[in-house]
Amino acid sequence: MSYINKKFFLTILVDFMPVLVFIVFFELFNFMDATTAIIVATIISFIVATIKEKRIPVLMFCMAILTLIFGYATLAFESSNILKLKDTFYDFASGTVLIFSFLIFKRLIAKDFFKHVLFYKDEGWIWLTYAWTFYFYAGGIVNEFIRHIPGARGDEFWVYFKIIHIPVTILWSIITISYANKKYALPAPNIHQHQNNP
Repeated sequence: MSYINKKFFLTILVDFMPVLVFIVFFELFNFMDATTAIIVATIISFIVATIKEKRIPVLMFCMAILTLIFGYATLAFESSNILKLKDTFYDFASGTVLIFSFLIFKRLIAKDFFKHVLFYKDEGWIWLTYAWTFYFYAGGIVNEFIRHIPGARGDEFWVYFKIIHIPVTILWSIITISYANKKYALPAPNIHQHQNNP
């Protein structure tokens, strides 16, 4: 795996840190304490990522805003269903932005976000657009199904779904990026310089 791809997957792992914190706090305490924990963890992760990348990571910024809004509403109304709804909204919004930006405006949003760490022909970015649109919509549908399981049992099922969702997302990333690397990769600029200066 190249340095560039390692950096991409490290970014994914950092993005999942608040979710891992949420899961731990849910197992140790309860849903509301876990909600407070994910809000704090999301803010910390965003600050760390911004300092490390020396720029504002747009996707993480959007997720941070959603987490703050839905997290605050969850605590204010003491309703776990509100935080669960955040993931449905994020998944459907992400899938819709990806596919309609390409189909209507011929703009490759994935390329705009990740062209500094992944280097593909436009055909590769188009393939990734379709692949991740499918994944986002599928995730949103499954989340909606689990979100409607009532009561404390529903909270547990949803948290277990999040536990499964992390490795599944990482696996989907590996599959899609590996395929794109094989079929559509372009040479990465200044790769040796990046390796010597992480």
